[in-house]
Formats: sequence, structure tokens, C-alpha cells
Amino acid sequence: MDRAVTLQQMLDTREKRSFLRRRYFNSDREGLFLQFTLNIPGERKNSDLIRRVFREGLKELESRFPTIRFLKESDEDKNTGPEGFAILRGRPLEIKKILCESEENHPLGRLWDFDLFVSPDRSVSREETGFEGRLCLICDHPAHQCSRSRSHSVEDIHRKIQEMCRKHFAQTSSHTV
Repeated sequence: MDRAVTLQQMLDTREKRSFLRRRYFNSDREGLFLQFTLNIPGERKNSDLIRRVFREGLKELESRFPTIRFLKESDEDKNTGPEGFAILRGRPLEIKKILCESEENHPLGRLWDFDLFVSPDRSVSREETGFEGRLCLICDHPAHQCSRSRSHSVEDIHRKIQEMCRKHFAQTSSHTV
């Protein structure tokens, strides 16, 4: 599971997600389509720690949206990274705002990527709800700029992710004792 993935594998996975969205929106749809993945840079997209971060995101979704319905295509064990798919009911902008609040305010939220689709090819953007674009984990500049210019090494970003996880899971495990 903790194997390096190729660019082709990532492209194939994205194509499968697109196919799943199209299939959903072409059927008798009953709500909005949520796609949940993680922001993990580099060639290794799955591990015990990554699955733990993913499960925290699932718990967050269930606490924020008690009527959420996860699809059977959800899979935390994919080599290309965990993927969750769900159906939500409600107003798209209100739901996206709640999703952005979780991404911004939960200690692991910056690792989560909640995409809310209103059609197969259109998701509700953060900006539509008044949120700014995602920020870099290391320097708080716009993430897309740092990613494009490769301002930080994958190793530095992974260290930051591990630090975030250590801190969060140490706090949560002390509360459950």
C-alpha cells in the first residue's frame, strides 16, 4: 500500500473519479456529489498515517452532516490515496461553506480536500463562499504558487504533515483515556 505511484496511475484515478461523477449525475440523482481526497504531495499517497488522517475527515463529515450517505466506491486503501464519495442534500453554497470551515479550522483540515460538485464538471469553489484559496502548509503563501514553483521540498512538507498529525493525535488520544 505504501508504494510509490506513477503519474499514469494518478491520471487514471482522476479519470475514474470523473466517470463516477458523470454516472451519478446521469442517474436519478438525489443530492450533491461530494468527493473527499487528501492533499499529500509526492509519490507515496497511502500509509497507516494517511488512512488515519482520512478517517478523521470522515468523522468530521459525519459530525457536520448527520444525513450524509457515503457511496460504496469510497476506498481508503487505494495506492493512489484514500477517496471518499458521498451524497449530501442542501444548498450548495451553505454546504461548501461548512466544508471550508472544516478545512480551515480542524487541526488536520488543511490536509483534506472536500470538493462539492453540482454537475459532473463543476464544483463549488472556496471563493464562491467567501473563503480564499488554500494556503501552503509551510509558509502560508498561496498553495498553488508554492506548488508550481516548488518552493518547498516534498520532505519538508511531509515533516510538516507528520508534525500536524503527531500534535493532533496526541491531543485526541489524551482526551479518550
